[in-house]
Amino acid sequence: MKLGIVNNSLGNVGSVYRAFDFFKHKVSFINRPNDVKNHDILILAGVGNFKTAVKKLKGYNLLEELNESVLVKKKP
Repeated sequence: MKLGIVNNSLGNVGSVYRAFDFFKHKVSFINRPNDVKNHDILILAGVGNFKTAVKKLKGYNLLEELNESVLVKKKP
């Protein structure tokens, strides 16, 4: 099972990565839309400002693929 942390350059992605690493879970960063397809579980770290987070996801062209994977395909 492949775990991926959405890297939106906001929030606490580094802390989330270290937590998974501490518990010996292999996890990688999702930086591109194609990365979303290659992971079984998607992790979106908490952010302080939702509007800014959505803007970043759109800027990285991740929002559409995340919506498809989570809302339509029901990927956890």
